[in-house]
Amino acid sequence: MKTLIKKLKINRLVFYISILNKKNYKLNDSIKAYNELNEICYNNNYSCYCERLISNKAYDLGIIIPAYNVQKYISKCLDSIIKQKTSYKIQIIVIDDGSTDNTLSLLLKYKDKIDIIHHDNCGIANSRNKGLDKIDSKYIMFIDSDDYLEDDSIQKLLDIGFNGNFDIVEGGYNEVDKNNNVTRTVNREESNDKHNLLGFPWVKIIKSELFNNVKFPNYLFEDSIIWQIIYGKAKKIIVFKMKAKKNERSKQGHRQPYTKVEITGIKTAAKKAAITEKSEKTV
Repeated sequence: MKTLIKKLKINRLVFYISILNKKNYKLNDSIKAYNELNEICYNNNYSCYCERLISNKAYDLGIIIPAYNVQKYISKCLDSIIKQKTSYKIQIIVIDDGSTDNTLSLLLKYKDKIDIIHHDNCGIANSRNKGLDKIDSKYIMFIDSDDYLEDDSIQKLLDIGFNGNFDIVEGGYNEVDKNNNVTRTVNREESNDKHNLLGFPWVKIIKSELFNNVKFPNYLFEDSIIWQIIYGKAKKIIVFKMKAKKNERSKQGHRQPYTKVEITGIKTAAKKAAITEKSEKTV
């Protein structure tokens, strides 16, 4: 069984690597795949551990929004948050990840209502981590810069969170086109089972304490820590029927082409698999 699981992991790594490099590798050829990655990767900043204790006294909700070349969407995103009718105290943090369009100029128009962090381009993981370093709230919400919230989403999510002392509160969402026509609806049934949580950061609020000493790692599928780590730390969750957000389904959003930093995790995993495979062949 262990051998089978190891082979499945190697096959998956090689598959991802072949996509990234637009090359075809034979299954189980993890040594060749690792050597290829070794030529294009650097920086072993792949850990999801960090020394951070999040303060949660100043705000009820902290919203983290990474933004990269989203001049078409960011104003609508921010307006949907700022116009929310809520009795709760909200902190909005937008991280401009070295945008080369007018994203930063648009953000500056909201400077009295949001906290802006600007840094050189370094990927969505580092951008979210910058937001986590600055957050000072009981709950956290991650929003993509091409998304916008349904009316009263914040009030409803936080009412449920505070009244039930839930670690995670999650709703459903609509996907819409540029004309605001709904193209897909994700409905949810009420549940307290962690297995029914969606595996990405958005469309939910999360107690900030769950991110103590946890960061987003700099590799492909960086948000996998949500279901691999954060869900495991949660003791009490609820999924309920309300629609928490809409999505414009932009083709770019925050995501630029995958960088070397973002695939170092795959490189490291592939290296371990390659070493294991090589040692077994020599036995």
